[in-house]
Amino acid sequence: DRVDRYVQRKLTPVRGRRLLAYHPSWEYFARDYGLRTLSVHADGHSPSPRDLMELTRVSRAAGVSTIFAEPGFDRRTVDMLARDLGAEVETIDPLAGDWGPNLCRTADRIAGALAP
Repeated sequence: DRVDRYVQRKLTPVRGRRLLAYHPSWEYFARDYGLRTLSVHADGHSPSPRDLMELTRVSRAAGVSTIFAEPGFDRRTVDMLARDLGAEVETIDPLAGDWGPNLCRTADRIAGALAP
């Protein structure tokens, strides 16, 4: 409960903003904390060139300045997208063993990246 309250408090100022993450599993986190997601990797496959063009267009329109990647995934697509957007890449680990502190760190990083 304490972690949930912390994350809620950190992310309330950025509710409704777009979170661009490598994997669509972040949709659950986003839904629970009032964020909207864009995913690089969707439907179990890497994005096609057409998918990347659309993701770039939508990300630009949303003002995305950070892409959240995960350890263990191929970063080539994320790095290419970041170059196209002029965005930073942050690594966040949804499977870290210290789940409570990790969630708080993740909320801090997301809040910082999505702040206007």
